[in-house]
Amino acid sequence: MTAVFDSPKEQFLSFNTLACLAKSLVGMITCVDLRNESSVSGRLEHVDGFMNIYMSDVLLRDHRGRELTFESLFIQSRNVMFIHIPRHVSIVNKVEDALQSKPRQSSSAGRTLKQKRANLMQQEVLEKIQALKKQKMAQGVM
Repeated sequence: MTAVFDSPKEQFLSFNTLACLAKSLVGMITCVDLRNESSVSGRLEHVDGFMNIYMSDVLLRDHRGRELTFESLFIQSRNVMFIHIPRHVSIVNKVEDALQSKPRQSSSAGRTLKQKRANLMQQEVLEKIQALKKQKMAQGVM
């Protein structure tokens, strides 16, 4: 399973939701609680930006306590309630690592006029804030 065919929307969701945390758990053994009160334990093989999950070596426990084993299992995102994070995993480090791997856009190539205007306005606001800070510091010194 590779992320080469991710759509732009899926890429956006991968880096702007906690799906990046779930993606960082790929290869680990974890437990996923489902909306129907069942739980699935196994190795995470793939998580996409929509939080669809593909697992291998799976043990499924239904709400009655019955256990079923599967070689692989696909879980649609709408059925996921919780993903248990293993104790040894640092959540902050995993999220930071995922966000650092985010592909960066080129600085000016392909920017729309709206984006350019927004950047210019943001720069102006930042300059005004800096000027106000300097002005307050000058007043505080006198």
